[in-house]
Amino acid sequence: MARRLDALLVEDSEADAELIAYELRRTGYDVHCERLDDYSSFVAALDQPWDIVLCDHALPGFGSIDAHRLLNERGSDVPFVIVSGLIGEEAAVAALKLGARDVVLKTNLARLGPVIERELAEAENRRRQREAERALAASEERFRRLAENAPDIIYRLHSLRPAGSSTSARRSPRYSGSPLSSATRIPTRC
Repeated sequence: MARRLDALLVEDSEADAELIAYELRRTGYDVHCERLDDYSSFVAALDQPWDIVLCDHALPGFGSIDAHRLLNERGSDVPFVIVSGLIGEEAAVAALKLGARDVVLKTNLARLGPVIERELAEAENRRRQREAERALAASEERFRRLAENAPDIIYRLHSLRPAGSSTSARRSPRYSGSPLSSATRIPTRC
């Protein structure tokens, strides 16, 4: 079964867009893409959720550097891949340094499927990492609040103890071990 792929395709050539979509279908994607070729349409399209942005390097009026800069300004983590017919080595390196995830030449579209597969997996890993970091921060905040309020909680529990109860700890009937002070020492290895 084909995997759905919502792709924003920034491309001025209808024929090239069809070739890219064909290659994606060939590699197992159910492609749903929107093709656009101007800056204002790109800005409007960023309000929708996309799995990936595929962008030609040089378009009339703007290019991949402008598109990627706007994506970064919006704080988006959508993978951004340049798919271009004419891009020099220096321009490709500059784009990668600015954060483009990869550069695929139109003369080698067979690379596109594996590149997208890798980028989608990496985006999912980044999403999971952010989620884990948020959960850890929330857990640390709960622990901090608990630790700050522990003396108050212990005092309240102590004051709620029934009258006449002993303050000494009682042994559980299930516990039959020796006190911690008589525990055997475990040798450490160097």
